[in-house]
Amino acid sequence: MGALYRLYAHSPNRTVDQFLSTADYVIIESSVAAIFVRRIHRLNPHAHIIYYATDLLDTVGAHPFVQRQLEKDGAMIGHVSMRSPRMMNDFKWAESRRYRAEFGVDVAEFSEVGPTPYQSPVNVVSVGSMLFDTSFFHAVATDFPEITFHVIGCGIKFTAPKNVILYDEMPFRDTLAYLKYATVGVAPYRRAPGTEYLADSSLKLAQFEYFGLPAVCPDFAVGTNKTRCGYDVGDTESIRVALSCALEMVGKVPARQFQTWNDVAARVLVPQDFADTVIAC
Repeated sequence: MGALYRLYAHSPNRTVDQFLSTADYVIIESSVAAIFVRRIHRLNPHAHIIYYATDLLDTVGAHPFVQRQLEKDGAMIGHVSMRSPRMMNDFKWAESRRYRAEFGVDVAEFSEVGPTPYQSPVNVVSVGSMLFDTSFFHAVATDFPEITFHVIGCGIKFTAPKNVILYDEMPFRDTLAYLKYATVGVAPYRRAPGTEYLADSSLKLAQFEYFGLPAVCPDFAVGTNKTRCGYDVGDTESIRVALSCALEMVGKVPARQFQTWNDVAARVLVPQDFADTVIAC
């Protein structure tokens, strides 16, 4: 597959190349797009190229060619903005060019969510497909029949207990009501290389915090957050204990405030202008 990635990196695209040729900044989010660094530099050697590390390539299962090419072309990148300081060792090639850029929230979007979509009194919600682990729901659903589990956009179909409702992927705004009115949020990640950074970078966990929800997640995603109840992936008893822990915290979690996306964008573009982007070594 590596040869095909190399061909794709040079595949002509007049529209994209025109944008790249005239840009002052080019932001590459952590994905296959990392293979285009050399092309961007060739088309526009004066553009400031930024690598925005929202995830680690190994963790999301990117082809090894992408990581190798990113490191090979690292000298062409002006700086790296990463969601979590726990990613730092994966960007040793950037040395003094490493900064942090946290989450942003569109307050208006999060405040106009409409009425509750729930019929049952106790609801646990999961949104998204990254590293989704079905075993979480098999472990706890039948032992908590009073809870309705809502699984939105997990990317797969699986046989689940009757109190687990599966939803197709839906527009982002439509998911917000499910989050706001939930009792507990769950981030059922499975293990993968380098998942510790999810303690800082998980969007779903940040959204739970914004709405003041206690959360259940694997131990590696807890970090220092006291509103998250961690469990050992694959350990049924620890999963049950974590959910019970979260249920005891309902109504006791203060909502967290976040920067706006404009704030985040400024920190991604010119991190040296902001003290909170500095990562302590």
